[in-house]
Amino acid sequence: MEKPQLHTNKTFSGKSKQVRYSDVTEVRKSLREFGLYICFLFVTVIVALSSRHSYMYYYNKTIYKFFLERHETANNFIISFNDICRLSDWYYFLENHFLETMYNGMENNGTPRVFMEKNLLLGPPRLRQIRVNAEECYTYSEIRRYFQVCYPKYSKRFEETTDNYKSSKYFTLSDLSATSIEGKLATYRGAGYVENLSYDKEETEEIIKGLRHSDWVDRGTRIVILEFCLFNEDSELYESVKFLGEVPPTGGMISSAQLRSIKLGGLWLSGDYFAIICAIIFYVLTVKFTLEEVKEIRKNGFWTYLCILWNFIDITVLVIAIISFIYNIYHPIYGNYLLQLAEDPDEYVNLDKIAYWNVIYNDLIAICAFLLFMKIFKYISFNKTLLQLSETLNRCYKDLLGFGVMFFIILMAYAVCGFILFSQHVVEFSTLLNTLSTLMSIMMGTFDYTNLEYGSPTLGPIFFISYIALVYFILMNMFLAIIFDTYNTIKNDIKSGPRELNTYLSNAMKKLRQRMLTNRKRQQEVTTLSNESTEAVTEPKPTSVDQNTTHQPTNEPSNMTESFVVF
Repeated sequence: MEKPQLHTNKTFSGKSKQVRYSDVTEVRKSLREFGLYICFLFVTVIVALSSRHSYMYYYNKTIYKFFLERHETANNFIISFNDICRLSDWYYFLENHFLETMYNGMENNGTPRVFMEKNLLLGPPRLRQIRVNAEECYTYSEIRRYFQVCYPKYSKRFEETTDNYKSSKYFTLSDLSATSIEGKLATYRGAGYVENLSYDKEETEEIIKGLRHSDWVDRGTRIVILEFCLFNEDSELYESVKFLGEVPPTGGMISSAQLRSIKLGGLWLSGDYFAIICAIIFYVLTVKFTLEEVKEIRKNGFWTYLCILWNFIDITVLVIAIISFIYNIYHPIYGNYLLQLAEDPDEYVNLDKIAYWNVIYNDLIAICAFLLFMKIFKYISFNKTLLQLSETLNRCYKDLLGFGVMFFIILMAYAVCGFILFSQHVVEFSTLLNTLSTLMSIMMGTFDYTNLEYGSPTLGPIFFISYIALVYFILMNMFLAIIFDTYNTIKNDIKSGPRELNTYLSNAMKKLRQRMLTNRKRQQEVTTLSNESTEAVTEPKPTSVDQNTTHQPTNEPSNMTESFVVF
């Protein structure tokens, strides 16, 4: 990006670490750069926001409530999806809640493919499961007579891949155009065995009963998936719906759901002309800035170029912008391809790939917008307070890095200890990642002491009190002391901000005000002269008795002359 030459220590000839506004020429150049940067930031935010639809949340929430939160009492139906904890509960959910909710929602519309009045089913729902191979049990002989085979936890190398399992055919991810599934227990990297359902309620009910009688889901199952896809014409949104039932080696079932909404046309076919114009500006500026950064890299070398933080942010933003351009070309093409597949009512249209890339795109464009907002700190040195803040962070970052290492060591010590002590009974400590998140929440004042005491009556109170005393009272105060000490030093060094920018802006305002006054005065003179000319033209001619009297000269001034003299 276009950068001014600054009066600060440089590691190479080119861009500097911060804008200083040290002379009038630099101020003028910096303001042009800052204006262009604000324009780039604005269009980036518009492009980022265009990936979301205002109705996505309500679409997902409606599906979630429809299938997962409703408790129906008709026909003694009391188990919802969130209540599933056994294999038999899964079939109970399918035979009651799912059948009633899904197929009554279609019957009310009179069309087998239309669900909830406005949504088109992209193929009939289907079930699939991922299994692991059985292994010989290595245990005591007294126990071995009860269990002839054992099933390990899920791993790709243990996955069962035989062609058929109880009349269900095995498929790979590429066969189904599917992607890996992130569950609570593992990441499942196979497609598994597929059992297609039907648009007809009675036929689907018979399929589910047949699967139940044949023990289709058993000890070798590691995850079973109920999935279907929808398309809403009014909002042009796809909806990918997956209900997951994970089977751990310890038995039982853990239920979860994955709901993802995707816009049909993406950015270019959204119909939002303002967003399209902003996107064009965004990618034009991306090309401009990319060429400038390439020149800087060729001039100074890649590794020297990356020594400055702002350069690293620039190159990251530009790479993300290029990736987003490729995605925004791919998205509408693939979306239209999916609609063509939907013309066949018996063809299941899988949204996994477009949903997967949509998640990555949203993550990257969110990071891009975040980095651009953070880069505003580079331009805030025109104010004393803002300059002091920026210099404080710039000067104490080494001390903060050292403090961060010490804090990380202590935090990991408490995380491992807490995970071992409380993971069996407290959900917030069930995994190491959840434990780290819980410890950070305790620092913010959000905690449940009763759970800690329940998890370990003896060590729970000691763990909690020592953590609060060491981390909250000591380490946090050390962190603030590092910042305050540096800030006081900076405050004494910087008595005022750079005045060149204020002087330049003040002179520019004076010139603008003077020009406006001059233009207004000229406009008033032109208006006055125009009014006088109009009065002279419309002045009635004097009536003469005869021709001689009319042309006789007179010493008295005319009315127009009098008016001009008075003026």
